[in-house]
Parts: sequence; C-alpha cells; structure tokens
Amino acid sequence: MSGKVKQIIDAIVAHRSRGNPTMAGFVRAKLMLKGIDPSKHTDTSSDDPEILRKLEALARELGVELPVPGAGVSWRPPPSSGHR
Repeated sequence: MSGKVKQIIDAIVAHRSRGNPTMAGFVRAKLMLKGIDPSKHTDTSSDDPEILRKLEALARELGVELPVPGAGVSWRPPPSSGHR
C-alpha cells in the first residue's frame, strides 16, 4: 500500500495544529526530531513498516483518529472546545 504514512502524518498534523499553519510547522518539526521527515512521504511513496508502526503508536498516544483508506483528512475541533 502506498501513501498510508502520508495520511497518518497529515492526520497528526491536522489534529495537533487545529488548522493553525504555524503550529503545523511546529508539529512537522517535532516529527523530524522523532526521526520522521514528513517531506519525504507522498501519496505515491512506498510505506516503510517501521515508520508506519512509529506513526500509528504516536497517533494512538495523541488520541488521533487514523484516517480510513480513501477518505480525506479534515480537522474537527474537539468536543470540549465549544466550536460547532
């Protein structure tokens, strides 16, 4: 399967940044510090099983809902934020 790593990266960035482009940059930098370079992964790049395991563990730790294959990533505010 190709592109799953990118989908998970996009989901983590969207969840953590909450739509703020500056925060998205910080989240990508943090992923790089953890050994995952978001710019190296595209929708067509092959998925490294080790990177995939790291990202899935990180997503679970952060409470990020992993994307369903074929679905786009969209950000929704957490239920407690008061946004509708």
